[in-house]
Amino acid sequence: MKIFMTKHFCLTIGFAAMLGLIVLLGAERLRANQLVITAAPSLINYQGHLRDVNGNAFTGPAALRFTLYDAETGGSNLWSETYQNVPINAGNFAVKLGSSTPLTASLFSGPTRYLQLSADLTNTNSN
Repeated sequence: MKIFMTKHFCLTIGFAAMLGLIVLLGAERLRANQLVITAAPSLINYQGHLRDVNGNAFTGPAALRFTLYDAETGGSNLWSETYQNVPINAGNFAVKLGSSTPLTASLFSGPTRYLQLSADLTNTNSN
């Protein structure tokens, strides 16, 4: 009887430890999921590289238009921002999205967003 109680006691302790570990891991997963739901950024640093129609790195000012859509094709235009006279050196440029048209939390409320960049290398804003 003593051996049976010892085995039963060990099984009970082992089961309790395993259950505690499962609860602890579940709470950690819940906490991790809660961290994902945070405030949307008000500005996003965006860096890119532009090439002309011949594949050469572009140098000079350009007009850049960024548009955020809710679908890859045929989606709704949720946000857009145009930059004039963006300096481009050896194809490289950098802008801060949201600097003239604010980025709001509602823009990121859907599961997936698609960012389109249109570049007018003549800098006439014809994009």
